[in-house]
Amino acid sequence: MSHLQALNQELEQASVQVAEASAIKDEFLAQVSHDLRTPLNSILSFRKLVLDGLCTTSEEENEVLRDAFSSGQLLLRLVNDLLDISCIEAGKLALNLEAQFLFL
Repeated sequence: MSHLQALNQELEQASVQVAEASAIKDEFLAQVSHDLRTPLNSILSFRKLVLDGLCTTSEEENEVLRDAFSSGQLLLRLVNDLLDISCIEAGKLALNLEAQFLFL
């Protein structure tokens, strides 16, 4: 095999890897978009119920507000996870994987 053929084969392999990485990135972004929109829609819907006065009791209103708060916490965790991923990719954050043992 000539040097030129070997370089061409390496280029083809690199091209396949780039296409695979791009497909994985697209899938990741689609999933993240869905995961972020779900709790945000819940927060907005729950708040609208309260603001429009559609809760019939204070207990029902408190339950709706607790659900909105829970959705907000989920959304915050997702955003923090995304920021952590971004920091890891930028080399600004390192993972420290240690085994944790729990003795009862």
